[in-house]
Amino acid sequence: MTLKKNILNVFLVIMMVLCLTSCKSSKLMIEEININQLEQLIENKEDFILQISLE
Repeated sequence: MTLKKNILNVFLVIMMVLCLTSCKSSKLMIEEININQLEQLIENKEDFILQISLE
């Protein structure tokens, strides 16, 4: 019984490590841009997230 429990624990730890290390984002940046830069991003068909806010 304890061997099965140990194997299960090892498996769960390995799965957790894999999940945590595979979720890294290497290009996460937040920067302000102007309308010309936005148009350039659209023209180049680049991926981005646009957040519009008032200060």
